[in-house]
Amino acid sequence: RLVNRRGFDEALERFLRGHRESDRAFSVVMVDLDHFKQVNDDFGHLAGDEALRITGELLASVLRPQDIAARFGGEEFAVLLPDTGALGARRAAQRLLEAFRTRAWPYRQVTVSIGIACVHPGDTAEMLVGRADSALYAAKSAGRDRAAEAQTTALGSLL
Repeated sequence: RLVNRRGFDEALERFLRGHRESDRAFSVVMVDLDHFKQVNDDFGHLAGDEALRITGELLASVLRPQDIAARFGGEEFAVLLPDTGALGARRAAQRLLEAFRTRAWPYRQVTVSIGIACVHPGDTAEMLVGRADSALYAAKSAGRDRAAEAQTTALGSLL
C-alpha cells in the first residue's frame, strides 16, 4: 500500500511547488530499519521480506490518510507529511517509534531510526531529502531506535 520511489519523487515535487506558490508547510521523514542485515543473516531473506511488509503496514496504520509513505530503497522508507511543521513531524516520528517498539515481531524485535526535515524557502528535493537523511544518520549514531531533526544552520534557516 506504499507508493514506489517514483511516486514519492513526483509527490515531493508537487509539495515543493505548493510551498513555493503558497508557502504550504510540509516535512519529510526518513525511516530506516535498524540492523536489518542481521535479520536477513540470522533468519533468511523471507524473514527480511516479512519485516519490510510489516513496516509498510505500520506506516499505513500510524500515518494520516493524507500522508505519503514510500519504500525509498533497501530497508529505508520516506514519508511526506503535508501541512506539517516541526512539532507535527516530531509527533509523527514518536508515533512510529512507539508502533515499532510495541509490535509483536515474528523473529526478533525490529526498531527504526528516523530523520526529520521541514521544508524551507529555496529547498530542492535533494536538499530536503539530504537533510532528512543526515538527521537519520545522526539518530543512528546516537544509538538507534530514536528520531533526530535536521540541524539549524548559522542563518537559522533550518529547524
